[in-house]
Amino acid sequence: MVFSFVLLAALVLGLIVIPQDTKAQYGGYISSIPAATVRQDNPEPIIKSINPSASNVGVGTKTVNIIGEGFIPSSVARVNGSNRPTNFIDSSHLLVQITGNDTYLYQTNGGFYITVFNGPPGGGYSNAVFFKINKTVASPAGTTTNGTQNDNANNTYTNFTDAPENNSSDSIDGSNLSSNAIFGENGIFHSRLIQWIFAAILVLVAVILVRRIYGADKKYHAVPLKHD
Repeated sequence: MVFSFVLLAALVLGLIVIPQDTKAQYGGYISSIPAATVRQDNPEPIIKSINPSASNVGVGTKTVNIIGEGFIPSSVARVNGSNRPTNFIDSSHLLVQITGNDTYLYQTNGGFYITVFNGPPGGGYSNAVFFKINKTVASPAGTTTNGTQNDNANNTYTNFTDAPENNSSDSIDGSNLSSNAIFGENGIFHSRLIQWIFAAILVLVAVILVRRIYGADKKYHAVPLKHD
């Protein structure tokens, strides 16, 4: 009975005194073996969506919001496998810069794929999400070329282009205006008025001639003839 009690006390004391590190003695030296540590790998990223998911050709730098999970501060977004400047927001959001050169470079393919890469340990590539490129170039007014054509078909525009001056016609019109003012129907010397004046002048000249002839004949008969 006493032996059993002593054995139980020794076991309890041993559990309290023995440290967590395992110790081994080699040639009089005690070596401590640290407890094994668990390595934490980086997660594999997953893309759920991107916003915006499309752009027009020729648009300048655009920021795309990548929404997903498993993102880390060292995550890198890629365009068709090429790294792009990436901003880490949190484990579910990244921001990546898309340039106008990207839209020109990949417009023939209709767009490009966006992926996210996490480095080791662990990590890896995410799934690919397609970013669409619209080949229609936006106009300054924010409408497409087709929309502009429709607007032109429904609207009437006035041409304000100055026509070249015709000095010769102006001079002719001016001379005609002066002629009409003097000899026109409402002018100073209307054609009928000129006829009446001309007729009156003829009558006056005829009267003067008759009077001169009659007066000379009367004067001739009034003077007595001289006889030698």
